[in-house]
Amino acid sequence: MNTEQLSYWEDLLKEIEPMMHVGETLLEQTLGIVDKYHVDLTSEVNWEKLPEPFKNELQSCVFSEMNVIPCGRLLNEFLHSDCLFRKLVDMIEMQYYKLERDDTSTRSFLQYLMQEVMNTSITLNVMNLEDWHKIVKNKKEACQVDDITEHAYKKLSILLKEDVCIYDFFYNKTKPGDIDKLLSEAKDSLLLAFTYRGLTKKRGQGMSRFIVDYICRWQNEGLMKPLRNVFPFCHCLQQYWNNEVNLGTRQGLEAIYKQKL
Repeated sequence: MNTEQLSYWEDLLKEIEPMMHVGETLLEQTLGIVDKYHVDLTSEVNWEKLPEPFKNELQSCVFSEMNVIPCGRLLNEFLHSDCLFRKLVDMIEMQYYKLERDDTSTRSFLQYLMQEVMNTSITLNVMNLEDWHKIVKNKKEACQVDDITEHAYKKLSILLKEDVCIYDFFYNKTKPGDIDKLLSEAKDSLLLAFTYRGLTKKRGQGMSRFIVDYICRWQNEGLMKPLRNVFPFCHCLQQYWNNEVNLGTRQGLEAIYKQKL
């Protein structure tokens, strides 16, 4: 490594060093605010109902910690990306999972602090709510993967648009027999709803809405993987049901699914 390269890395380290302590400092500062307002972390606290001055000072603390770091060119680029906020949330999450489950007050405090970090990223126009939604979905999916090899294979199959089994859209911890039961119940419900709609002369995207409701329910229950686009699953499902149920068009399904997210 020549002198010029060595100087570059030394300068970069000097810029980054102050940032390395941001997460630790933020926790220390916010605990100081907790003490100032006599918030008892040993008892159960409803953080949303605490006085506005407390919440304002906490938010101000988070905001100020993002601005006190001396910014060189490289560090300035980093701070105006989502990296810092994602790292802070990760640090809070690590602290959260170190706590005992019965330590409800401290866990609630960290939940509220994480919310303020996310809110600050939005206030500074660095991130938006959809960015955090994607992060949460990706974390949820990663946490529920039991067999990484099978998971990678399924994701690649979908990406390459090869033949995909209906079970590939569900987490592999859910047994095929249980998935069959879920889909059978959904089919019966949709056919009943279709019959009822025929009696009432209703038209429109009824079947699409019904199946999207089921998809969102299965995802919320941790049975089904997040979907960027819903049509591939619905197309596969129609084939699984021998085309006995018309779930709607690609455009209609995607529009309804987007509304639900």
